[in-house]
Amino acid sequence: MGFIKDLFKSDQEKADEMSDKLVAKLQGLDQPDYDKLSKDLETPSPEEQEASRIKTEKAEAKRKKEMTKTIKKLLKDKAVKMPASDIDAHLKHQNVDEIKELCEEMYHNGEISRTGNYRYFILTEEKKKPKKAASDPTVEIRKYAKLRDDGLITEEEYQAKKKEILGL
Repeated sequence: MGFIKDLFKSDQEKADEMSDKLVAKLQGLDQPDYDKLSKDLETPSPEEQEASRIKTEKAEAKRKKEMTKTIKKLLKDKAVKMPASDIDAHLKHQNVDEIKELCEEMYHNGEISRTGNYRYFILTEEKKKPKKAASDPTVEIRKYAKLRDDGLITEEEYQAKKKEILGL
């Protein structure tokens, strides 16, 4: 029956019950043991503090790295110049100052570019324009023949160009 009662207890009731049990155990300790246990519970050891600090720093570094990847991907995908506020809105991050800080860091590291009015973007290689289809060689030769006949180029220039067009 006690098991069924436990199922219907609220989290607060369970926490209160555990707290009462802990207090009862602590009351059974003599004062030096109680003081030592209280101190151990209140302040973590220097080793624990250092381990916690390192863990926090690693988690923060990982989070920032993921955020920079996400920003770069967004800028590549959108292929437009975006202010930090728009980047923040697209990512639904809700911390424009952090986005600005990350974008500035990436800009100074050469990972992204920035305009004078602080719009960020990634330069992409422009698509190369397809070359014009090679025109008919006879049309090209006739064009140079006309230039020769009009006296605009010499016979030698005409012959050189003719050989070039014909690939000789």
